[in-house]
Amino acid sequence: MLCLLATTKVTLQSRFSKNDNGGLIYNLLYNSIVFFAVALSFTPFLIIKGIDTPTVISGIIMGVLSTVFQIFYVCAFSTGKMALTVIICDFSMIVPMAFSYFTYHEDFSIINLCGTALALLAFVLCAVNGKKETQKEKNYLRWLAFISVVFLSNSFISINQKVYSMENEVTNPFGFVAVAYITAFILSALLMAFLKGKEKNVTLTVPKGVIISAVLAGICLGVFQCINTYANGIIDGTLLYSTYNCGCSVLSIIVGRALFKEKLSKRQYMGAAVGVAAILLLCL
Repeated sequence: MLCLLATTKVTLQSRFSKNDNGGLIYNLLYNSIVFFAVALSFTPFLIIKGIDTPTVISGIIMGVLSTVFQIFYVCAFSTGKMALTVIICDFSMIVPMAFSYFTYHEDFSIINLCGTALALLAFVLCAVNGKKETQKEKNYLRWLAFISVVFLSNSFISINQKVYSMENEVTNPFGFVAVAYITAFILSALLMAFLKGKEKNVTLTVPKGVIISAVLAGICLGVFQCINTYANGIIDGTLLYSTYNCGCSVLSIIVGRALFKEKLSKRQYMGAAVGVAAILLLCL
């Protein structure tokens, strides 16, 4: 799913550079397609298995947070380097890990604590801007604002899933995902319609390749969220979040370098290396 989302970076980047509102509309359109694909794939399970109140409430919360996360995630991709965006997003695992430790008394060793300290150091190394040029500094500040929202929303998405999985004796991952992405689709579509009404000169034309990538990303996202919701109830969050995010961080560096020829500064390469080491320690 990371690779599919990354393929939209170049397309959306040009949209943002021309018109901020126009770029946001395309962002919302892409996310609406992703969310619709998930909702369409999992609604049949919702009809067959039925639904309960905790699933509806948790699903709606997930939908709102997912909308915020995906919008700002693509914004961050479009204004900054993909590898750093994904790595810093992955650092958000520290929040649900701490939540799992303090709320559900899950394991968190001295080695994990060292990993947390390294993750904070890596965050500083990756996020601190080096040379300050007017345009680059403006883009950097926008990226930093976007990635901060991504960090927080991703943290609360994981916490919401953890609470839902732990506080209910019987969970319905398929129904949970269906409600979440029906909510996300409706919110994205409404926001897109509102902005389109204000920007009447914007004509929505999306390449077939982008539509296909959005649909595939949506299907992958739905399957992942079902598995992740189920896993939250049977695997300690301190292990689950670190293991998953370690893989994403390594993959993001490879994809960013291979597909987009991204070049990081020495400080950022150091931060990426420290970040990967931190996540490895958190996996132990």
